[in-house]
Amino acid sequence: KEKWLESEIKRLKKSSTFEADFNMLMIAIETGLANIALITNFSHNRIATVKKNIPGKRYEQSYRNKAYEEFFSDVSRILSEKIKSVKINTIIICGPGRTKNRFDQFIKEKSQIPNLPKTYCIQASSGTESAILETLKSKELTSLKENVKFVLKTEKIESIMQLFATNSDLIATE
Repeated sequence: KEKWLESEIKRLKKSSTFEADFNMLMIAIETGLANIALITNFSHNRIATVKKNIPGKRYEQSYRNKAYEEFFSDVSRILSEKIKSVKINTIIICGPGRTKNRFDQFIKEKSQIPNLPKTYCIQASSGTESAILETLKSKELTSLKENVKFVLKTEKIESIMQLFATNSDLIATE
């Protein structure tokens, strides 16, 4: 181009600040259910869903512990395979209760995953796919959001949808 508009130069500078290969693995986990997704700069891909029947509190604790161990092993196996195939920068474990913390402890102590990236535990309402989206919108990911273009675009879309619901006259395009 012979002549560049200032807005085009500004957009080019802004787009070059994003990490091109930022990959974040998100695991939404609750008792007996885990959803795993890969978040990149430009996409959100669901990798797997793991379901396992965990006996209730009326059963002997050894049965519960064994079921948890098998469940966590299944999830960490998928996690390990993904880490081998894709360079993962961060792992986010989200979900209700203490299951997320127990899984975090399991992968650090028992799973022996080589090159395990930094993990964060964040409170979410469930272990379903919607918990992953809920966590992406949460305030707790602010330090990571600066590097992930997909998350920033999701926030913009959310604010536009909110404007549609409240006052659509305020919406304008760049």
